[in-house]
Formats: sequence, structure tokens, C-alpha cells
Amino acid sequence: MSTITIYFSLPFFPLRNKTFFYNGHIALAVNGVVYQIYNPKALRTNFIVSKMPVDDWLFGKSRLWCHNTNSTNQYSHVYLYGCGEGYRTKIYYIQIKDIANEILCNIKHQIENVEERYRQSILNFNILNFNCSLFVEKILSKNKIIHKDCCNLIPSILFKNIVKESVKKKYSFTVGKIDKINKNEFNTHRMCIGIWSTDSEKHMDKIINNFSQHIGGTK
Repeated sequence: MSTITIYFSLPFFPLRNKTFFYNGHIALAVNGVVYQIYNPKALRTNFIVSKMPVDDWLFGKSRLWCHNTNSTNQYSHVYLYGCGEGYRTKIYYIQIKDIANEILCNIKHQIENVEERYRQSILNFNILNFNCSLFVEKILSKNKIIHKDCCNLIPSILFKNIVKESVKKKYSFTVGKIDKINKNEFNTHRMCIGIWSTDSEKHMDKIINNFSQHIGGTK
């Protein structure tokens, strides 16, 4: 048995150049590796699925935004602004435990299939049809971990639905927050699409605190 972890990041902006990207971001980790997608055209990469060790994804640094780390392409890295996600924004997570090895193998096969279909020009990033949220939702729903929902194309809503369903199905899970942002370089937007509050961080903190009482299901 192993674990999967879903990370939801609040939308952020560099202090020197404010952006108006309010969607946030969501990524999936299988044991110690984080898988996520970005727009390969915008980042000028030759891959669609970024594969990074968790510690590197959170706190790694690089002078390059995107690169393959070795000739075997074991990992394909994305470092927006040259640093890991944990330095740029506040991150919320749910780790679901006791995932059967068969399901983990299925998840990895699906991820490999996404990359292969991208290389064959069968699919590409699309904000409405195949974004970071739908990448995660398709994987989890196909393995019956969550149900499909038309609103899951929004990262914050997908994350909340995953937490709610984990409680409903009595999964064994933990939830938490990673707050290591470099406040001299970055700040988070108070607004986030899918969060009906003028303070997205406060809203997410409340959700995490409310659901933490359900930690330790039996499934």
C-alpha cells in the first residue's frame, strides 16, 4: 500500500510584476514524485507532464524555468521564476493513504499515456478541456477515487471536492498547509476563482481546520 497527495496552490504574483492569474494550480504526487501539467506552448517545453521529486518541487531552485534533468528524462522539471512552488505561494494538501499498488500502477500508466498522446499531437493543454485540474480529475475519477463534476475544471473546487469525498468514503488521509513563501519576492492574491471570499487563504485555512477532525478513516 502507498499514498497519493493532491496539492492545491493559491494564485500568486511576483512583487515586482503583479499578474492577474486567479485560477490557482493543482498537482498530484504518487509517493515521492509530483506530476503536473502546464501549457507547453507558453513555457516552450517539449513535454506536457512535469515530473519532479516532492522536495524539489516544493523547494528546488534553478536558473532555468523548464528543463529535463538527465538524458533518460527520468524527471522533467518546471521552476516558475526559477524556484519551487513552496517559495512562491501557499500550498494546501491532502494525502490519501493505503492506496493499492494496482491503482498506483494504473495512475502511472495514465500519466505516461498523457505524455505519449501529447508527443503524438493527439492532445494538448487547453484551459477549458485539458488543464491542470482536468489532468488530476481524469486520473482520480478513472480509478474511482472521486466522481466527475463539471466544476472540477477549477483547481480550488476540485481540491475541495477531493477532501469532501475522502471524508464521505472514509479514506485514511491527512490534510495540511505549506507556508514557506518568500515574502520578499512573492505574494498571494486575495481572490481565487472558485473560492467565494475576499480572503482566499483565510477561507482555505478554515476548510483545512474543519476537515482535519475527520483524519484517519478506515478505507
